[in-house]
Amino acid sequence: MVATLSTCMKDISSMLLQLLEEEFNFLINKKDQMNIETKIRNIRFIGELCKFKVSPTGLVFSCLKACLDDFTHHNIDVVCNLLETCGHFLYRSPETTMRMANMLELLMRFKNVKNLDPHPSTLVENAYYLCKPPERSARVSKNRPPLHQVLEEVRLGLELNDHGMQQ
Repeated sequence: MVATLSTCMKDISSMLLQLLEEEFNFLINKKDQMNIETKIRNIRFIGELCKFKVSPTGLVFSCLKACLDDFTHHNIDVVCNLLETCGHFLYRSPETTMRMANMLELLMRFKNVKNLDPHPSTLVENAYYLCKPPERSARVSKNRPPLHQVLEEVRLGLELNDHGMQQ
């Protein structure tokens, strides 16, 4: 909605971004372990605005850096939510690929150095691999007639259905 409105109301995006950035800085500097929902809602909004190219990528990277500077408690959740929201977009954008790759490597180093509990560690790994999926080897296709390929797909579908999964 903001991206659409900003085409005819030029100042709406800048005012909103200013408010979101001020709220983010307030919430991060406050360092209390309350209001996790507010922190996550704020960072997801910033991330969504980035994907719609309303928010500059510099704002997202400064938020990411602020959370990585104090990589504890809620900041881990905030980093993971930000990466889940716009991390893949930033990693795939040609102008931000290198910077995002560096941030992701830094994130993984922090995860390993801090010896996180299993839950935060899993959150970090999920966010990392959502941004930068592991390389898969190319699937080798067998040269079979199309009828055989269709029959194989039907057979696999029936096997899935037999194991209790719905089609």
